[in-house]
Amino acid sequence: MDPYDVRFAREIYSGIYRLGIEKARTNIYLLDCGDEYVMMDTGPTGSLDGIRGQITALGIQPEQVSYIIVSHCNCEVIGTLAAMKRRTGAKVIAHGNAAVPIERGDVIRTGASMVPYEGFFASCPVDVKVGDEHVLRVGSREIVIQHFHSYSAGSLGIEFKGEEGTFVMLGAAIFKDGGMGFLDFHFGSNIPKYIENLQKLKERYPDYILPSHGMWFRFSKRIINKALKRLKFYEKQPEFGLAGPGPMTDSGYEYPKE
Repeated sequence: MDPYDVRFAREIYSGIYRLGIEKARTNIYLLDCGDEYVMMDTGPTGSLDGIRGQITALGIQPEQVSYIIVSHCNCEVIGTLAAMKRRTGAKVIAHGNAAVPIERGDVIRTGASMVPYEGFFASCPVDVKVGDEHVLRVGSREIVIQHFHSYSAGSLGIEFKGEEGTFVMLGAAIFKDGGMGFLDFHFGSNIPKYIENLQKLKERYPDYILPSHGMWFRFSKRIINKALKRLKFYEKQPEFGLAGPGPMTDSGYEYPKE
């Protein structure tokens, strides 16, 4: 079956559509805001036609997408960002730490130097650069976009209310099994801040989490605690020492500034 078969695109909650590769391998989300839509991530390199076909299969025109929010700076979820921006005319929103590599087409910090992405990431202008928090109002929706420094220095938490409750799209920061994105100092991974932000998430207690990979799920402190346990273990291991708070000048990269 085609990994971008239109049957993989569907409404998973009221006004929230899931697009992407297979059933839940890589997820892109569309949020219905009335006459407009907000897109969260765009899909990996080479996926433009497949994702566009899924959008139209849902009865939505690409031109109805008015904003694209980048959950985190990795070509696995935004490899088609520049092409999707051109196709939709949407404004791109990203954290300031993600905007720099996106606009430069940086193949290291976007992960495009890794197999199978062939060392290419198309640079893309970022229209709105988020600091600690940005509130976006589109049609009937209010979307609170907050910095969620975790496996990536430019990760965001994208929070909004729906008919079923409060949703947070967290990219690769947390998965249903308590897993997380690939920790690497090139991405700006910071274990102490990761732990701090997951602990804050526990206090906020949203109803549902929308991840970039794997099934979306009802929020559970058990899942967060599982991730925290792993991170606290990693924090003490020498092989993860580079995912700490210091500058990494030996690689030619400085740790992204806040």
